[in-house]
Amino acid sequence: NYQLQPQWVDIPTLVQNTCHSFGAIAASKSIALSCSSTFPEHYQVKIDPQAFKQVLSNLLSNALKFTTEGAVKITTSLVNIDDNHAVIKMTIMDSGSGLS
Repeated sequence: NYQLQPQWVDIPTLVQNTCHSFGAIAASKSIALSCSSTFPEHYQVKIDPQAFKQVLSNLLSNALKFTTEGAVKITTSLVNIDDNHAVIKMTIMDSGSGLS
């Protein structure tokens, strides 16, 4: 059983680094891979970075697996926030036949 280990994380940097780690795979398939965020630079959220990275990596891997040409784009944004909670929205768009 995995125990979540929340810590303060720079979410735009985590997303960019995770996305960058898939750059070689995308390039080898001639797929344009882009990542963008509407978060302020170095915005901190308290999450388990390993769990978040695993989810994002699985989504990117799936998108690249089922995209034979075109592009994969990920966008992250903050949808809602109050004093103690934030909702992070991740949108992955691709031109493949994967999940819909």
